[in-house]
This record gives sequence, C-alpha cells and structure tokens, in this order.
Amino acid sequence: MKSLFLRLSAVRIRPWVMAAVVSLAGLASLLVPLGEHPEWQPVFNFLHVPLFAGMAWLWTGLLRRQGSSRISASLRVAAAGIAIGIATELVQFVIPGRYGDLDDLVRDIAGLLIGILLGWMTPVTATDPAPTT
Repeated sequence: MKSLFLRLSAVRIRPWVMAAVVSLAGLASLLVPLGEHPEWQPVFNFLHVPLFAGMAWLWTGLLRRQGSSRISASLRVAAAGIAIGIATELVQFVIPGRYGDLDDLVRDIAGLLIGILLGWMTPVTATDPAPTT
C-alpha cells in the first residue's frame, strides 16, 4: 500500500489537465438538478464565488506560464468566464430545481476577479518541459 501511495504522489499532473478537470467538475456542479432545498440556497449561492475564483486562478496561471502577458491572460479568462457564467445561468432555466439568477452571475464575476488577481500575484515558473519519450 505504501508503494502505491508513493507512486501516486510522484505523478505530476499537467497544469492544463488540472485546470480542465476543476473547470468541468465545477461547471457540472452548476448544472445538477437540486430539487427544492431553500435552507441550502445561501450555501449554493456563495459557492459561485470560490468556484469561479478557482477556475480563473488556474487558467490565468496556465496562460501566463505559456507566455501570455498578465493583461492578455486576464482578458481571455474574463471573457471566457463571463460567457460560461451567462451560459450556465441560461441553461439552469431548463433544469429542474435550478433557477438562473442575475445575482449568481454577479457572484460568478466576483469570483473571476478574485481568481484573476490571484493569478496575477502567483509567481510564474518556466513552462512545462516537453514530455520525454
């Protein structure tokens, strides 16, 4: 068992894979039918902020590692994030127990801004080395 743990901990996950997995999992969570749970609604509403902040932070850092300037990476992440926020809020109108909401879009944008700022503050290292074969 210990050797399996050591092997798994030695696996290096590519940044774009991590960003894609986090983004897809987060977006899927916004589209899951919930039913009526009014007591949990404040929690669901709040989760928009860290979800979009995490995605923006990962993607901003990834784009910067690949050579994009801070401004270019930020604008690309903001544009994609706002488009995704609008799309998920519109799609929620047809999902049982989900309701599109302008306030959620505002929370999405707040999360994007936080994530982009974190991406600006995170030091950029060299790009990943080419895979060896």
